[in-house]
Amino acid sequence: PNKPLRDIRETEAHSKVFLHMLEKKDKITDELILNWHKNIFGETKSDIAGKYRDYLVRIGPYLAPNWQDLKKMMNELILFINEDEKINLVELAARAHYKFEKIHPFGDGNGRIGRLLMNFILWHSGYPMLIIEYKKRKSYYKALQKDEEGFISYFIRRYLAVHKKRYAHE
Repeated sequence: PNKPLRDIRETEAHSKVFLHMLEKKDKITDELILNWHKNIFGETKSDIAGKYRDYLVRIGPYLAPNWQDLKKMMNELILFINEDEKINLVELAARAHYKFEKIHPFGDGNGRIGRLLMNFILWHSGYPMLIIEYKKRKSYYKALQKDEEGFISYFIRRYLAVHKKRYAHE
């Protein structure tokens, strides 16, 4: 009830992007990711919306990669997502999400875009999505601070626990 108008607008915009993501099976591209960001933040943070950051960012003890390396790193991530057919798609979604969060390409909204990316991969591969419940956010953030294998382990355990519970009732 007492949420700032900006938060409400971003949530509404995120819902529209999410629904569009469900309907359209676009190929993951730089343009798609930038458009997601622009559509979510265009009304509330027009100075950063749809643009990779051009400054250094520190998240707690973590120093995100230099902004000058972002384009190259994002291109490598997109290649990894679109061309890696050797790993399970749930694992691919987890790895893509982890790598995206470590690249931290935006000034704000990296978590939302990273989770969209993760769920895009799952949904369009025929797998159920993973919604990180608000009450589980602490363990999710803690897992993101681990190395890649630690996060993958967390993600797969969480994914199986959520979907085992959900499908046990059907």
